[in-house]
Amino acid sequence: MLAWDLAQLRKRGEAAFLEAFARRDENRGRPVEQFAAGYISREVVAVSKRIRAQRDAEGDRYPAPPGQQIAEALETFSEQEWRNLIPRFEQRDLKPLRAYLDANREKLEHGSSQGKYRVILANAVERELILLLQRPLRMIPVTDPMWALLIREQTQQLKMELGPRPSRKRTADEMGRANAIAEGLSRQGHKVTPYKVTTYFERMERVPFDQFDGSVYDYFAMIADTRAYKRFLRSQELD
Repeated sequence: MLAWDLAQLRKRGEAAFLEAFARRDENRGRPVEQFAAGYISREVVAVSKRIRAQRDAEGDRYPAPPGQQIAEALETFSEQEWRNLIPRFEQRDLKPLRAYLDANREKLEHGSSQGKYRVILANAVERELILLLQRPLRMIPVTDPMWALLIREQTQQLKMELGPRPSRKRTADEMGRANAIAEGLSRQGHKVTPYKVTTYFERMERVPFDQFDGSVYDYFAMIADTRAYKRFLRSQELD
């Protein structure tokens, strides 16, 4: 159960207590706290079951809590309670929390609860790292397209300098072809096919680096495996 759900349950529990207090004449001699406990328990359990059922049914479509609800949760729970709550968060739960903390950073950093804000932020970042490391990783050899491009450019330069004269093994033109580049890349310990090399160059033609919105590493990750790179971007949006 998320912190903002718990804050809602606490409010419903307080309302149940007030209802029980108003009907204290029905307690048949029991202490009012004992009489109220039954009201609070029934109300909180019923509401928590509805929230859990809705979350389980809707999954990722379950709406993120509004900012006001997150603000109330931040105010409701202590630093220690947040330390206990955040380790239970999943990535979809962290996203709205981090979004609120980032959007209200200036106010929270200089407000009366700045100490609590820093504790929550630190624990949220730590939880994000833990969840990230728990994901199964698929290694993408991003250096393959980089080296393929470098080899092709070097052989083109060599061809201009030497002309059509053959080297001891191959002409410069032959060394710049996909099969020769694939053979050279495969010496790194993993198989690279001529088809893969051709695919690299086709992607580079479709999306030149000067038209790419990202770092050099991101660019060659996209060239190496476009689908995996897009899945990574989608996971970042969902997270």
